[in-house]
Amino acid sequence: MKFYGLLVLITCLFAVLKADSCKDELEEAQKMVKQGVQDYPVPSCSADGTYAPQQYGSFGNCYCVDPNGNRVDKKCPCS
Repeated sequence: MKFYGLLVLITCLFAVLKADSCKDELEEAQKMVKQGVQDYPVPSCSADGTYAPQQYGSFGNCYCVDPNGNRVDKKCPCS
């Protein structure tokens, strides 16, 4: 039983360590766009590597996110 607990703990640690920052996702998105992938979401990052509060989808739609990139339900002041 201890083995399974350790296995779960290690799996969780890998998931946390693998979590991409905005800058990592931005690099990946730029590679995909350069390869010709259309409508690939390109994140906007803040200077500290977190997600900028306002994001724009591939069709120009605006939405808000928290610093980790999770969508939030508040209205965005898109211009």
